[in-house]
Amino acid sequence: MSYKSPWFYPFLACFLLVFLFAFRQNIDFDMGYHLRTGQWILQNHAFPQKDTFTYTVNQNDYIDLHWLYQIACYLLYQTSGYAGISLAHLILILAAFGLTAWRMALEKPSPWIYTFLLFPTLMTVELRFLDRPEIVSWVLLILTLLVLDLRLNHHRNFLYLLPLFQLLWVNIEGLFVLGWIAMGAYFLTNWFHFKRVDRPLLKFGLLSCAATLLNPYFLRGVAFPLVLFTRLQGSNIFKHYISEFQSPWSLVQDASDPFMPVIPIYTYRVLSIVLLILIGLAYKKRKFHELFLTVAFFGLSVAAIRNSPLFFWVALPIAARSIVDLLSNLGKIELSIKSQKTTAIAVTFCLLLLGARVATRAYYVSDRRIIHTGLGLDEERFPIKASQFMTENQLTLPLLNDLAFGGWLIWKGPSPVFIDGRLEVMQENLFTQYRNSFYPGQLRPLVSSRGIPLVLFDHMMNGQWLAQLRTMPDWRLLYFDDVDALYARNDYRPEVKSTQWEELLDQREIKTPPSDSLLNDLANQKHGGFGDWLEGFYKAQDYPMPLFRLGAFAYANGRFDIARDFFLEMLRRTQGKYFEVYFNLGATYERLNQPNLALLCYQKTLELNPNNQKARAKLNQLQGIM
Repeated sequence: MSYKSPWFYPFLACFLLVFLFAFRQNIDFDMGYHLRTGQWILQNHAFPQKDTFTYTVNQNDYIDLHWLYQIACYLLYQTSGYAGISLAHLILILAAFGLTAWRMALEKPSPWIYTFLLFPTLMTVELRFLDRPEIVSWVLLILTLLVLDLRLNHHRNFLYLLPLFQLLWVNIEGLFVLGWIAMGAYFLTNWFHFKRVDRPLLKFGLLSCAATLLNPYFLRGVAFPLVLFTRLQGSNIFKHYISEFQSPWSLVQDASDPFMPVIPIYTYRVLSIVLLILIGLAYKKRKFHELFLTVAFFGLSVAAIRNSPLFFWVALPIAARSIVDLLSNLGKIELSIKSQKTTAIAVTFCLLLLGARVATRAYYVSDRRIIHTGLGLDEERFPIKASQFMTENQLTLPLLNDLAFGGWLIWKGPSPVFIDGRLEVMQENLFTQYRNSFYPGQLRPLVSSRGIPLVLFDHMMNGQWLAQLRTMPDWRLLYFDDVDALYARNDYRPEVKSTQWEELLDQREIKTPPSDSLLNDLANQKHGGFGDWLEGFYKAQDYPMPLFRLGAFAYANGRFDIARDFFLEMLRRTQGKYFEVYFNLGATYERLNQPNLALLCYQKTLELNPNNQKARAKLNQLQGIM
């Protein structure tokens, strides 16, 4: 696209938005075991064969097709820290969008089509902007499709690159089979449309398949994607309990999950249907590979939300061709230069406004997605301090950990873990034991049968464990912070000093004003309207999740006075913007036998969130008593 085109600026703004969305700290729990495995490979000059990071399934095979990615991440960490890893993934995300734009440009569509397709794609794909090997798979899939497009439609032969892509891909992630599917579809296109065998593509396709044998596990490595495929089947336990395997069509926003990321999910649904309609309307001009790949990758996206970006990387150029064909059937339709400029300026302005909300974090906070801009590690997500506490106090006996924390504990913990995110290594039997422990009364049998003296978990996300531990008198709360809680059996290391609530209040310098004066001041402030929304364009938005988590944990532990202080401090710092803080504070005041303040909190909750039925029921109950 020429910089003289009025649509160059919306296109540029779109890539600025890609950068802003991708410029986020790492929140992916798997990075821990990726770094540890990369370190292990370099130290041992070998590839993993059996699991060495858990004490539960160390007899299981560990087919590590991520090894090349893991070594790269570890070397980046050694040279530039966590920030270097984040920067590398940011560059890969930009490359994925840039290469897709190139594929669309090959069809020479009208310039506005780029923004029309790229912008909504970004709005759904950003949900998967994670520091994970799947980002590399995006780039390799797009490069494979680009090579195939260049040869089929533009007579530029780069087929010799396909085996190289497959050699890299098979040693980075198990999605390398998507390259096979793409090459097979283009091969069949030549047969169906030209009634000939494409011998060069067949030759390089076979060489590409042979290249995948060049992995540390030979045939076992090539067969590994079959294991991944089982995760998408409805009967598989991982399909039901791992969020990234959920279908984007089954996610529903309701009272139990009021902060589902609405924009990415609904944008996926609308955009995918629009793309299918566009391609369907122009189906007579579509070749076999275009229709086949559209249907196949749409099916993958329907099966699991983690696959949604794959569909768009495949479908966008096909949709661009379809738009060109549909417009040609309608005849030449051109806006005046003045109209194009006006429209392009308006679109650019809207994109920049959205970019401002991303930069201030208002976009994320609206859905309570606590994403921090910048490079490096988001330390509010990982059990960093708990790992240090266990290491310093030599708490090295086997512990029960939640699945999310397993990766970090492999990287920085003092001992092998119970479970982690390598589901193909954990397998269904261990995961079933883990899942069952969340049912009432099932945690004690698990820790007793395995002689486990420590349990480490996210105290907000795993309330089922917390509730059970609170009823187990032979266990004590040994350590906690805003991220996690570590419980220990009473007879294990009784000399280790437990964390005290007052210590956390002092560390965070929480000195809130008296409850009634603060609440009365906030009661006179109006939030939730146009002013708050407008503020999100120019003022950094703060959602101090650590305070909320600590308040909720104190409440669950019966320390209502401490919970009150944390919730009040969060209200003070956020000027009372968020209804859920008022609701939790209201419940706290009820426990503290201060119904007047509880009533005020529930009134503020309804002022900010009029459809909150729980707050309305609480309010009616209190008004009936008072």
